[in-house]
Amino acid sequence: MLPGAALGGTDTDRSLVFVINTYGRATNQTVNEFDILIDNNGDGVVDFVVVGADLGVVLTGSFNGQMASFTIDAATGALIDAFFADAPMNGSLIELPALASELGLSDKIKAKHQGPLRQKFTYSVNAFSLVPGDPVDTTGLTSPG
Repeated sequence: MLPGAALGGTDTDRSLVFVINTYGRATNQTVNEFDILIDNNGDGVVDFVVVGADLGVVLTGSFNGQMASFTIDAATGALIDAFFADAPMNGSLIELPALASELGLSDKIKAKHQGPLRQKFTYSVNAFSLVPGDPVDTTGLTSPG
């Protein structure tokens, strides 16, 4: 975790970076989508999704080859925030940033979303290709820390 200011938030917020290793290089990871499903209150229901996808596809409908990280409210489908992601060409790692407060998580400040302060969460990752015929993968439920 980094201070929130690393992503343009406040110093009291926290910047989270979800790192995905595909264990196989891709010329450009934007032909894939990575969905991190976050349950921040332990009820088994996804509260937020951090999506790694091509920036152009999400914002304009056309590929531009630049990976971005989108924070989405799972209940409403509303886009909360977006950041450039790190996904080097010919690499196997994807780094998807998000602010803790925008996921309803915080240990020192009131989260931007309604509800009690939460420090722990569980998540799973779904990965799939936007190119037909390529593999699909899903992780089990994970709790960081």
